[in-house]
Amino acid sequence: MLRDAARLEDILTACADITLLIAGKSEREFETDRALRYAGLHCLTIIGEASNHLSQELKSRNPIV
Repeated sequence: MLRDAARLEDILTACADITLLIAGKSEREFETDRALRYAGLHCLTIIGEASNHLSQELKSRNPIV
């Protein structure tokens, strides 16, 4: 369960980072700023990897996860 907690924390942190990255940015700014896009993609990769490694027990108890 400690690993699940750490992975969930990673997911929440990456979500918060995405929120900070795009705050006040227009769609056009996002499209034209390569560094911003790559930073967002990195956060999404963290979310995907952490989600992939959550225990089956946690997923069974919390289907919404």
